[in-house]
Amino acid sequence: MTLGNTVFIRQESVRRFLWEKVEEWHWTKKKDGPMARAVEYCGNDEDIDAVLDTMTEQEIEVMILHEIGEVRAGEMLGAAWEQLLSEIPRSKAELIIRAVRDNLADCLATLPALIDAGDHGSLHLYFANFFGMRKHLFPELMPAYEQWVSSGQIAPLAKVAADGGKHWLTTAQTILALYRKHDRGAGPAIERLLDPEAA
Repeated sequence: MTLGNTVFIRQESVRRFLWEKVEEWHWTKKKDGPMARAVEYCGNDEDIDAVLDTMTEQEIEVMILHEIGEVRAGEMLGAAWEQLLSEIPRSKAELIIRAVRDNLADCLATLPALIDAGDHGSLHLYFANFFGMRKHLFPELMPAYEQWVSSGQIAPLAKVAADGGKHWLTTAQTILALYRKHDRGAGPAIERLLDPEAA
């Protein structure tokens, strides 16, 4: 979490989360995919402690970058965004709203920084943890990642991230406009905007 200009991360919680993800990967033992690539970048998967140590360092860096993106997104969206979240709790619309801001934060900070740094291990780890509503709402991102993996060309992934920054800011502003129009009743309109087939 971020408090003011300080980011707080519980290292042991991060390590435990990653251990669970790596164990899940071990059960399925998928030969390819983001987690397999992340593990490969972190060392020999026979030495799980060493892998987890490296992976935890990478994930903490990803989390810090995400929190930087959250701060920037918050500056762009203002207090109305938090007020909206407080007024439609425990709903599909809340999941959508949180995913929109997460995708915006990652397109503003996380992905550009990892791409610019050429941090391949952390990029694989990012995509190993890219799931749920964030992935559902951003179907262009995973194919761009797979294109980078297969071709070695990272420019298409960088473009999707850059375009995503503009798209998610516009989407968030549209959500705020719906909130101004419908107030506490904005939830269904937000669901129709982002997930029209399911609404």
